[in-house]
Amino acid sequence: MYTRKSIKLATSEKIQLGNEQISEILDFHNELKREVGNGLNKNKHANIFAYNKLFLGVKYEGDTASNNYRYEWHPKLAIKATQILSECSTKWDCKGKVADCTVALRERIKEGTMGYNMHAFKPNYRSRKIRSGSQKTKFNEIAELAQMLHSPASYIGCAIYKCDSGKTRTLFLCVYDQQIKSLTKPSQLFESGKACESDKECTTHNNSACDFATGMCVRLPTATGVLVETSIKFFHYMALLFNSFRSRVSMGIAKDSNGSMLPSAANMYKLMHSIDHTTNYSLRIGSWCLPHTYVTQKNTHQYFYRLNHDDPLYHELTTGVAEQRRYDKLVLKAFKQWEKEMLSTQLSFTKSADPHTHQVPEIAQMIVGSHTNLGCSIHDCKPNNYILLVCVLEHKHAFFKHPHNYLPYQSGRPCMLDSDCTYFADSRCDVSSVCVKMEP
Repeated sequence: MYTRKSIKLATSEKIQLGNEQISEILDFHNELKREVGNGLNKNKHANIFAYNKLFLGVKYEGDTASNNYRYEWHPKLAIKATQILSECSTKWDCKGKVADCTVALRERIKEGTMGYNMHAFKPNYRSRKIRSGSQKTKFNEIAELAQMLHSPASYIGCAIYKCDSGKTRTLFLCVYDQQIKSLTKPSQLFESGKACESDKECTTHNNSACDFATGMCVRLPTATGVLVETSIKFFHYMALLFNSFRSRVSMGIAKDSNGSMLPSAANMYKLMHSIDHTTNYSLRIGSWCLPHTYVTQKNTHQYFYRLNHDDPLYHELTTGVAEQRRYDKLVLKAFKQWEKEMLSTQLSFTKSADPHTHQVPEIAQMIVGSHTNLGCSIHDCKPNNYILLVCVLEHKHAFFKHPHNYLPYQSGRPCMLDSDCTYFADSRCDVSSVCVKMEP
């Protein structure tokens, strides 16, 4: 372990993290934590447990973890990270390499703080090879990775600063609510066991729940959301918005942010409201009222829209008489935001042999042709002063695991005959040029 003298830089500028960037940070942390905790990432990270003994002295036995908590964003931790970075100390400057962030690492982990490089908010741990016994692996790489995977940790806050004293440096820091207790004495990284299947299996923190889709535990806020809209009219309206957009894509009349038309689609299927998706996913997740909820879940994709109390529409919805409240404006505003994000996404409709060719955002689930099920709900998150709209789409398509070798939908002529709809047996072509999966 070595140290460098901290040098104060002359000026500093906070870089505001937006919702999309916060989601990127959470998604990476939670995907990595889920994969390792569920024993799904043996090729890349299994040897982290061998390194626990070699470098950290952290106890772990078995291939899977119980009481493995998902990260949620915590504003107070983000403020703490901001305060630390505002001093512009060079010890938080990673210079593009994780291996350079070794300064005072023991103290940083002891304090529950971490610093590592994020290139375009995509940390390079995903491609890093960790080999047992390799002397080339830096101590900090394992220590920082171990802190990220620490199962009791459930809240995170990060900050980015640009500092300048003749040479511009970008500093990045994340602060966690739970830290590894010791780097020299044995301490627990994970509890050996299986992924949760019921709420009662999540016991590390009070008021916890199990996210069945990921097998991870979630700490719930003290105030859960009140369900405010489950009418058939609402379900039909949500399906109408999604299907109208998918129909435009299918017919080749949807423009991207550059003004170019997306390719027309063959085998683009119509979304139908699913009671299972509403009750099993959107109602459950919406009632948690978490501001940034994990969106890369196994077999599902979730859309969230949070209407804050400083939005004029919020007052219109919350101050009106209950019988006269209309959530049409809220739903339309949310969907227009999702649609804009989707059309701003740069998608490739050409297959490639290079697995690193395409990076696909989750919002592209809106146009995956084989999706057929949709579930939505609205929750009033009292007393946190926001309204949350949650929609869940089925299912994770191979396109998102191997975007270089799959397309979001099959380019071609939209359906005109029932025989044009071939993805599911017993399908028919709708007048809106999308296919309909007929229920048995």
